Amino acid sequence: MAKLIPQPSRTKGISEKKLKLRTTQKDPRTKADPIKIGKGFTNLFAELLQDDQVRISSHLIFGRLAPLPGDPTPRMTLSPPSAYARRVPLHRHPATAPIISPGVRPVFNFNKHYRVTQEPELAAGNGTRGTAGGGGGAWLEPLTDEAEQECPGGAQSWYSTMVMTLEFKFPIPRSSGRTVGIFTSGTFINDPRGRHDTYVEVWSAPSDIGVGETAVREGWRDKQVCLAVASQMALTVSAEVNMRRAKM
Repeated sequence: MAKLIPQPSRTKGISEKKLKLRTTQKDPRTKADPIKIGKGFTNLFAELLQDDQVRISSHLIFGRLAPLPGDPTPRMTLSPPSAYARRVPLHRHPATAPIISPGVRPVFNFNKHYRVTQEPELAAGNGTRGTAGGGGGAWLEPLTDEAEQECPGGAQSWYSTMVMTLEFKFPIPRSSGRTVGIFTSGTFINDPRGRHDTYVEVWSAPSDIGVGETAVREGWRDKQVCLAVASQMALTVSAEVNMRRAKM
């Protein structure tokens, strides 16, 4: 099925997943079936199996992040300088934003691989009464090519994903470095098992972190694009459950 999938830089993927992947040494396997292959989009249904059980089921839609050649449909876009266009929601430029030390919260094992900034304006809005919900954001720059994302020893909770959606909005600009902007918000925490929602936006960055004021250009916010948006519904369960299954 690989021949049905365009290059990642030109794809638009929307997936809905039921995630039950265990922490285990057993290798998973995948299978994919096409639902519909059209001029603009290709629909696939894919499953990831582990221990001969379906752990992740996904619906994927692939296409091009560009106008279709010869498409007579009028282009409808909303982008700056329109006052209605969504702009990068981070207040600080990555070149001059305050940097969190030593990086991502120590609860994560991958903190040493990233440089992360602070967004005091977003942090100030959390904890206030209202209908907006909690939210936050930062510029994030990887410092190494390693991808260490293990659950740290002694963690008390595991956030078991029930449904996740992911949509790629724009290709990564050629001028972009390794830094991206992350904006996240959550609104509800409910029964059962601390069921909660998370919304995430990933944005291009005008520069890498901490390079100084000379990198700040007027109108920099209008020139950034949203690379992807994601939403998740997850449960909060004891990490012991996941770690215990890994030993089976």
